[in-house]
Amino acid sequence: MPVVVVGGAVLLLMPGMAFGEPPVPDGRPLVLPSGAFTGTWRDEDGGRLVLRADGTFASDGTCGDFSGPGLTDALSPAPGAGTWSASGTNADVPVTRVQVGFAPGGVWTVYEARGTAERPVLWQHLGDPDDGALCVLSRAGT
Repeated sequence: MPVVVVGGAVLLLMPGMAFGEPPVPDGRPLVLPSGAFTGTWRDEDGGRLVLRADGTFASDGTCGDFSGPGLTDALSPAPGAGTWSASGTNADVPVTRVQVGFAPGGVWTVYEARGTAERPVLWQHLGDPDDGALCVLSRAGT
């Protein structure tokens, strides 16, 4: 009988979890100048993204939710390279977005800045935000 009570309590809590806010990394959305993003970023699985001041990048195994031409799902070239840019958004909450575009092939993705100016992260949801999977890139050495 106790198993039914506990199981029932869990089932009652699950709908609330389904309607809660999707997870995000710690910190607040950040607005930073482009120069703040240059350098090496790593994900928790060892993927590496190097953003250079000249607007080019190199990537090797970096996590992300990538799109190809026509907004089709795509895999990140690994290793890969291309160009990147940072821009603000016009959303209710100002945040800088970093877009990387692989050449050739047109595969791209967009990360958002979050955290603090001293410890920023680049992040995005992987797939459906309600699934809770995140890609988080931290500055190498932090």
